Amino acid sequence: MRTIVFLLIISILWSCNSENSICFTVEKGDGIFFTQPVSFDLKKAEEAQIDIKKPMVLFQEIEKENVEVPFQINQKENKIWFVPVTEKNSDGPLNYSLRNGVSSYKSDSGLSEKKQEGNLQLNFQNKPVVSYRYEMTYPPEGIDSIFKKSGYIHPIITPKGDTLTRIQPNDHYHHYGLWGPWTHTQVDGERVDFWNLGDGMGTVLFKEFKNTESGDVYTSFTAAQEHIDLKTQKEPQVALNEDVQVKLWDLGRPDRYMFDYKSEFSSPLEKGILFEAYRYGGGLGLRFNERWKAD
Repeated sequence: MRTIVFLLIISILWSCNSENSICFTVEKGDGIFFTQPVSFDLKKAEEAQIDIKKPMVLFQEIEKENVEVPFQINQKENKIWFVPVTEKNSDGPLNYSLRNGVSSYKSDSGLSEKKQEGNLQLNFQNKPVVSYRYEMTYPPEGIDSIFKKSGYIHPIITPKGDTLTRIQPNDHYHHYGLWGPWTHTQVDGERVDFWNLGDGMGTVLFKEFKNTESGDVYTSFTAAQEHIDLKTQKEPQVALNEDVQVKLWDLGRPDRYMFDYKSEFSSPLEKGILFEAYRYGGGLGLRFNERWKAD
């Protein structure tokens, strides 16, 4: 798989006008626009004598004035995350300072997460825009229950309220919004298909939530999922353990948001699992709204 990485370059400037603060700049990388999340390593802040256990404030220089901007601390990564405020008619670097202090910023993004009727909803502007289904969804009446499913994202809704995803279309009952099965795999030399549920070889189901988090910049969850082999043993066995992290970002604009979908997986099987080359159906699927046709 080819991975393309775009970078926003952060430069550290060790001289600031006030003590116990650190200044840095954010510069564009190749092909990148500023309206996207940026992280800053808190180790650099500690080296500048900032007490990261106390309240901190982040300022961006906008039109020669320091304007407070929201940020969110990721304790696991030991980083702060923020979204640069794009200046009009400017392609130059953006200047920041981080220091100890009490924030006066009041967030109005409406970012939050909420469980409701078997769904974990990520909210933007106090409205659900990305929902993760953790309870079981059954197919329509008269359709084989082999198509039942949990552990998928639906609906994905635009800020204006348009639904982008679809589940259980009558031509593909195994399609579930944004979901993550593998099609051509081998377990102990036997082919196992976790994508085409109707074949009865395998499925992917929700197990548990590992964490949820909401703040001024993003709201997120991490869900554990199990890829269950229904074919090679007398009893179903877990062939893959997967952690799916979904993070919904406030970009500082009412007309758009962004979310990340990150998957980490491993096999508990002694001999592991083989992913065969295949033209599609490799760990991620997205079924769009029925109005979107081939033409």
